[in-house]
Amino acid sequence: MDRTFVALDLETTGLSPRLDRMIEVGAVRFRGNEVLGTFQSLVRPEVAIPRAVQELTGIRDADVAMAQHPERVLEELIDFVGDSAVVAHSGTFDLSFLSDPETESRYQLFDTLDLARIMLPCAPSHSLPHLSRQLGLAHPHPHRALSDADAARQLFLYLRQYASCSSTCSVSPPSGRTRFMTSSSTSRLRARVGVPA
Repeated sequence: MDRTFVALDLETTGLSPRLDRMIEVGAVRFRGNEVLGTFQSLVRPEVAIPRAVQELTGIRDADVAMAQHPERVLEELIDFVGDSAVVAHSGTFDLSFLSDPETESRYQLFDTLDLARIMLPCAPSHSLPHLSRQLGLAHPHPHRALSDADAARQLFLYLRQYASCSSTCSVSPPSGRTRFMTSSSTSRLRARVGVPA
């Protein structure tokens, strides 16, 4: 895999790109299994962080009080992404913070949530923390931006490699997880991520 990708994740004050604010961004640039660089920054939301979000992320108002303004962080993040394809879990939400609807198509998105739903249709949950546990991916700090971005990177590589394998490939789902996979879902994933059938 010679192509360069950037996996990214945003932590926010809520689920509305129009009404809510970023509080942390994380991104990992990679080519194949090689990590080429990382980017992480807290963001000053200029509003109080809801208690539920504080409990989920561990990010408190005091942590972001002296953080950079969102405009500056977005400039740095957009520069970091460049013209790379983006990998993200529920990526449409993340990209909605990066650009206006008119320019959103500038990024080619590989959404690991969509890919996992295709590839692992029988998984009990398609949340990133759950899939990380099920597949044995390193995800030390769920709901923190850089850790989530790197988990999305690992998930994307796992699914892409599995989709490209034949029956003799050494890559297989972790023990006891084969029930999540189907041959039809593998074929659909190959088409989605550009792997020859």
